[in-house]
Amino acid sequence: MKHCLLALILIISLASDCSEQLPYAEKHTFYSKEFDQQRDYYVHLPDNYNTSQRKYPILYLLHGQWDMLPAVASIALLSDEIPEIIIVGVQSKGQELHAIKGDIKRQTKLSKFLNIELIPHIKARYRTAPYEILLGHSNAGRFVMNEWIRGGLAFSSYYAFSPSLDDNQTYDHLSKLTTNEFKQKSHLTMTLANEGEHMLKPFKEIKTILTNYKNKKSLSIHFPDETHSSTRHKSLMFALRNTFTGWQPSYETKISNFTNLKQHYDDFGKRFGFDAQIELELLQKLSVYFAMSTKPEDALNIKHVINYGLNLNRNNATSFWEMANYLKEIDNLASANKIKKNICDLQPDFNLC
Repeated sequence: MKHCLLALILIISLASDCSEQLPYAEKHTFYSKEFDQQRDYYVHLPDNYNTSQRKYPILYLLHGQWDMLPAVASIALLSDEIPEIIIVGVQSKGQELHAIKGDIKRQTKLSKFLNIELIPHIKARYRTAPYEILLGHSNAGRFVMNEWIRGGLAFSSYYAFSPSLDDNQTYDHLSKLTTNEFKQKSHLTMTLANEGEHMLKPFKEIKTILTNYKNKKSLSIHFPDETHSSTRHKSLMFALRNTFTGWQPSYETKISNFTNLKQHYDDFGKRFGFDAQIELELLQKLSVYFAMSTKPEDALNIKHVINYGLNLNRNNATSFWEMANYLKEIDNLASANKIKKNICDLQPDFNLC
């Protein structure tokens, strides 16, 4: 019976996925005093952004004019493993990503633009949670490393993917940090693809420094099977999975008791400073599972599931009704009626009741 329920839930999931479109991003432009020019940025909002009032963690992506699509695609593949996040692609390239020669402690124009102009601009326009990630690949990855070393931008996590390290400047600045300075750092994830000894050598040297300082907030990994370009995908998936470890509850937590499931997300949200709500897709699957269950306690669980979903958005009644229709189509009318009855008891003005 257990395997039949899981098979049904998988079929429902696949049927739901077929109609989905992959969203990309919206391009915006605003004037930067720091650069004295118009600057582009790109925003990808979570699917549920416009139907909720909650705040979302945010990822600031350098090289936004090029790297938004692979980032959005990578995060879409992790939809069951991490919370929904806002992605902001930052137009950036070339010399503006470099540190000021000989003085990494001095703030660059791009750093000022991020800190003083763009981030406040985004916070004023979008519902952002206090958990913020800065991501850069290649030349932008070195900018991320420099900002992490400099300590000027207070991001919650820093992701540096295949950063340009072969000039040894990053190593030189990193080796001068004190133990106390290391302790004050946010989390850093640094990765490297298969890029030759000229890059692997400084990568290993930097990894040794981080290891010697026993900095538990740092994570370095080498992907020898990836190219400089393809590592963007694998690195982002690795970094996000590591950052949000524990987001996905166990199978037992999902089906045992809805109160425990809700507590799992509440506790996770407190750790990261945002409202960690249960996603609609999981609620739909649980409504089917509890409707088909013969356990007496699951009559209350299905009520809690549907009530939670309706409190998130009254329009979710339609989504739960679709689950009842799936059950009806496979001749499980009794289970279908359980879902419909709970919807109509909790939201009697629903047009299908």
